Amino acid sequence: MTQKNEGPSFMATAGKAAIVGAVGGIAGSYLFGSEGTLPLMGMDVSIPVALGTAIGSASFIGEYAAGYVLPMLPQSAGAAKMEGMVLKPALTAAAAYGTVTMLLGTVEQPVQLLMLGAGSEVAGSYGWGTVSPLLGWGKGSAAAEASATF
Repeated sequence: MTQKNEGPSFMATAGKAAIVGAVGGIAGSYLFGSEGTLPLMGMDVSIPVALGTAIGSASFIGEYAAGYVLPMLPQSAGAAKMEGMVLKPALTAAAAYGTVTMLLGTVEQPVQLLMLGAGSEVAGSYGWGTVSPLLGWGKGSAAAEASATF
């Protein structure tokens, strides 16, 4: 008997979050500058590294949160994909804002930070869709086809 795999694997989720974090760190360095450091887990790290880590973590959290939030929304089959496309960037933006706020206490540019989180999720998801088949983790790869059934 075959069974569909409901969600992405841990490695696929972590890989996508890494790409989203890299996009967030690079874009954040242009948006907020790369001068100075921020405290991150007891270390002083550059602003792009701190933003990339926060946004990558937020993407990872958002990916799993979407799996819990989407089933609670009343939806038709056609609306489910659209809700997912809107919900994941929104969850990543909120988680990025929350993560950076926990690190700094206050945020001087909250709208830019929210847009950075959402934009990084969209751009990183596109990048992941391009890179993942090459790694054998994306749609269309032999590994993905094999993991879809037991």
